[in-house]
Amino acid sequence: MHGQSHTVCRLALHLPDEQQVYYIVGEQRQAAARAQERDTHLIAWFKLNQSEENARNLLYCDIPEQYEFHKQTTKWTRRLRFDNIVTRMYSTSLHNADKFYLNMLLQHIPGATSFNHLRTVEDEEFETFKEACFFKAIFKKLFGMVPN
Repeated sequence: MHGQSHTVCRLALHLPDEQQVYYIVGEQRQAAARAQERDTHLIAWFKLNQSEENARNLLYCDIPEQYEFHKQTTKWTRRLRFDNIVTRMYSTSLHNADKFYLNMLLQHIPGATSFNHLRTVEDEEFETFKEACFFKAIFKKLFGMVPN
């Protein structure tokens, strides 16, 4: 007998308009069109945070504990069963700095509603995730808290 003790949820991590698209050779256009209509885990999390106040208290990596992602609708919905969930975000390297700093922000900022929201600190939107990450780190060091 084989038993499962935990469900593993792998969360997408991508920069704006750089989500992965899988396709069959010769069907690239159709696959690109389908990808425009479907949300990734990350985009669906942004949308969930726009519409549901309870979700705004959760980090991206914590969302699978309370919500379930439905592939058909590409939406997060409140979990009915609270199974043992292990969340896994794909690792990033400093070789892809913007993606690395996006990952850092996602691990520390609950309730983000967009990529722009993650790059915004104290009503100032930074050009890169790296700049926002460093500003938040400096703010925390000076004032003992991270601004949303």
